[in-house]
Amino acid sequence: MEAALQKMFGNQMVVFRFAFNRGSFQAMEMNKGLREFTVSAALADSLDGTLAASGIPILALDLRQIPNAGPVAEWWNQTHRTRSIGAVFSEDGEENYWSEIKAPDCFDAILFVDNTTTARKNPGR
Repeated sequence: MEAALQKMFGNQMVVFRFAFNRGSFQAMEMNKGLREFTVSAALADSLDGTLAASGIPILALDLRQIPNAGPVAEWWNQTHRTRSIGAVFSEDGEENYWSEIKAPDCFDAILFVDNTTTARKNPGR
C-alpha cells in the first residue's frame, strides 16, 4: 500500500508513526474480542522511552528536519527498539510487540503521547 501511495502522491505524502510511553488502549485479543489493555512505561533505552525522558507529554517531531551530521544525526541513524501495537494485542506475548527500527528510514514524523487512555464510548450511541 505504501509503495502505491508513494507513487500516486510522491513528496506530498507524509508517513506518521504513533508512539507512546505507557497507558491504556483498546485492541482485539484472540478469542476474547475487543478489550482494554494497560502497559507500563516503555524501556528506558527504547525510542519510546527516550521520547518520554524529554518530559514533553505530547509531541510531534518532524524527522525530515534531522541534521545531516552531529550527535542528533548519529542517534537517529541508529536502530532503536520501539513498541508496535496495532489492532491486535496480547498480554501473554507483550515482548512480541517490540521491534528494532531506524526511525527516519521508516516514517517522516512521530506523534508521541507520554500517557495514553483508552477510548471512551460516545454517550449518544
